[in-house]
Amino acid sequence: MLPLTSSQAQVYDREFRRRGVREQGWGRGLVAVAALIRLWPAYQLFFSFSVEYGAKSRPIACDSRAFPGDASFDASHTETERERCDAARDWGPMLAALLLSLPPAAVGTALYASGTSALRTAGHAAEVTRLNAVNSPERADRGRPGALSGIGRPLEGQRGRGG
Repeated sequence: MLPLTSSQAQVYDREFRRRGVREQGWGRGLVAVAALIRLWPAYQLFFSFSVEYGAKSRPIACDSRAFPGDASFDASHTETERERCDAARDWGPMLAALLLSLPPAAVGTALYASGTSALRTAGHAAEVTRLNAVNSPERADRGRPGALSGIGRPLEGQRGRGG
């Protein structure tokens, strides 16, 4: 494989970052879709509602499925009214909506994590390249013994042993 020139490496790095941002965007979008799908069963589950069963009759006020009312509900409603309330908010469609939200949530999470990891990898590689460029004067010392390991040189900000 041919070595990359600096401009080719920059183009590749930009495309790599764009792909990461695009994956993050798709991930956010799919997680948002899953959240919107889950809002419908949450509404159905947590809010009270009313059922109309005839043109001349009054609507039946039904409690939410998650927080049923007090014991007076049993006394004030007939068995038929309770069955109508239960039928109006059946568990099947709510569970189906929750199951329908799982694939977009899983794929969205994976895409977001993949995009974030790509951006972090690109940032890490850029920082390593920058640090190598800053330390490039030390590379001229490669012929000197101990230059690579730092033996024989005082650390920055330290004086030699004599002073």
